[in-house]
Amino acid sequence: MIRILLLSLTLIASLLSTGTTLAIEPADNTDDGKVLHDQYCQRCHDNAVYTRPDSIIFSLTALEKRVRFCESMAAAAWSEPQMKAVITYLNQRFYHFKR
Repeated sequence: MIRILLLSLTLIASLLSTGTTLAIEPADNTDDGKVLHDQYCQRCHDNAVYTRPDSIIFSLTALEKRVRFCESMAAAAWSEPQMKAVITYLNQRFYHFKR
C-alpha cells in the first residue's frame, strides 16, 4: 500500500515539475444530464423548445452558452461535470451536433 502511494506521489511530482497536468474527464453521463434537465429546465419549458422551427441553437457552442444562461437563471448551481452532462444529454437527445 505504501509503495503504491509513493509511486503515485512520484508520478504527480514529476508531472507538476514538467508543467503537465492530469486531464481527468468524467464520462459523459446522459442519465445524470436527463435528471438535472428534468428537475431544473422543465420548470420553465417542456421539450418542444428544443425542436421548434425558430430555434436559436445552431451549434454546440450556442447550446453550451444557452445551457449556462439557463442554469444561471434557474439558480441551479451545477458543477462543471453536471453542466457537461446536461449539455451532452441535450445534444444527444435533440441536437446531434458533432464535437
